[in-house]
Amino acid sequence: MKLKQFKIENKQQFNKILLMFCTILIAIVNYSIAIVKENFYIAIISIMLIWIMNISWGMANIKKRYIFLGMNLMIFVFILSRPIISTFRMDEWWYFSVETVWKSLNAILISLLAILAGGIVAEKIKFKNENEEIKQYNNKIVKICMYIMLVITFIIYFGTEINKYLMFKNVDYANIYINNGIQYPIIIRVLASLYGYVTICILAMFPKKRETIIILILYVISAIPLFLLGSRNDIVLKCVVAVVYYLFRHYYYPNNEKWIGKHLKIAMVILIPVAIIGLGAYNYIRDDKKVENTSPIDMFVDFFYKQGTTYDTICQGFENEEKLKNQEYVISYTFGDFIDYILHSTISQKIFKTESLGSGNSIKMATESNSMAHHLSYIVLGDTYLQGHGRGTSFLIEVYMDFGITGVVIYSFLLGMLLILILKLCRSKYIITRYTIFTILSNIWVLPRYSAMGFLSFIITPQFWIVIIMLYGIEFITKKGTKIFRKKIGAQQGGKNESTKIC
Repeated sequence: MKLKQFKIENKQQFNKILLMFCTILIAIVNYSIAIVKENFYIAIISIMLIWIMNISWGMANIKKRYIFLGMNLMIFVFILSRPIISTFRMDEWWYFSVETVWKSLNAILISLLAILAGGIVAEKIKFKNENEEIKQYNNKIVKICMYIMLVITFIIYFGTEINKYLMFKNVDYANIYINNGIQYPIIIRVLASLYGYVTICILAMFPKKRETIIILILYVISAIPLFLLGSRNDIVLKCVVAVVYYLFRHYYYPNNEKWIGKHLKIAMVILIPVAIIGLGAYNYIRDDKKVENTSPIDMFVDFFYKQGTTYDTICQGFENEEKLKNQEYVISYTFGDFIDYILHSTISQKIFKTESLGSGNSIKMATESNSMAHHLSYIVLGDTYLQGHGRGTSFLIEVYMDFGITGVVIYSFLLGMLLILILKLCRSKYIITRYTIFTILSNIWVLPRYSAMGFLSFIITPQFWIVIIMLYGIEFITKKGTKIFRKKIGAQQGGKNESTKIC
């Protein structure tokens, strides 16, 4: 009986692999035909077929692959949505040079295949303790201190965001990027910047369900002031982080609590499309356009179409390849966040006598930094960039500019591996590992339209390490205090016993 079941399972596995192989082969053959015939419609359909394969593979074992699945959905939202929607509308989306469009499509296709390959390889990697029961952090004193810190940092952070809203509510949103607003005292700025890290650290302790819900609600609420100013990215990102964390607790750490029940599943199915339509409508309102005559379906589709501007950014990057590669101050776009911090941070300015790059859109950022987002925006937009507008960036174009198509393959392969391994690392018994991984998960979702190493740049920020120092500092003090207290008690009891013996 067992042998028969084994044969059936083996056959099913073989059929899945065969189907995957055939799908990829068909997609590549079609793409080759598209290149020969110079047909962009066939090309994007071939890419879509590879993307569907990635989605299908992710959904086949959603418990272990939902991070992989989520990233591929983000790739659709930010990169693929515009050309795919335009294809179904029979609109032209190849409004760059033919060479530029093919370079962009080649990079996207290769990246999707490499991400899938990386994910498949990563599943074969096993950790010793990956199946062990996850333990909850149980130092009560540390938890109380961190909760107090959470309340303080939330109040200060939310207060500064409300103040920002009051300052800019009647001003064009682009002005936020060229105006620093109020300069708060350093203690206020530090505490406000700690809020996100403190939140993630507490979540890494795996609090109880009721506590978790409150923490996640506050986390999403903190993005409302910026949302009211016209920015959707922050609130969407925080909602994604909340859902991802909730799924992790549902799949891996239920703690005898039902995290996702039938009613919540129904609510999510209803609310997600409604939220997308709402965001689409908000986009119309922000641009002073009428929504009365626009159907919900149009707003739904329009949301994805407008989010897909990163495809244009990738094309603009290839279009201006020579200019980007010949920037005087650029060392690396891929590691730009790290390089700029090392060279131009407050500490570096004092040690190496370097100058600050400032913040927001400026000539200095556009010419002397290692930021693709600022360089490309200034090249494409000119003076409009200085007014607060930008084109953004993408890991695809950054890695290509530094390392060519080989870099795209290696980076995407490693990314695919990370998207699978990250859930295994979340199960670590060490709080610092979980804190680091959850911080990555709070940043990684905008990667398709963000800098290549931006999701790891928190490692060099003082705020990240302040929370770690605070966590282990309190833990050390409590343990040391407990030992001293026990010694004193022991000494007192010993003294009493001796006096009893003498009597």
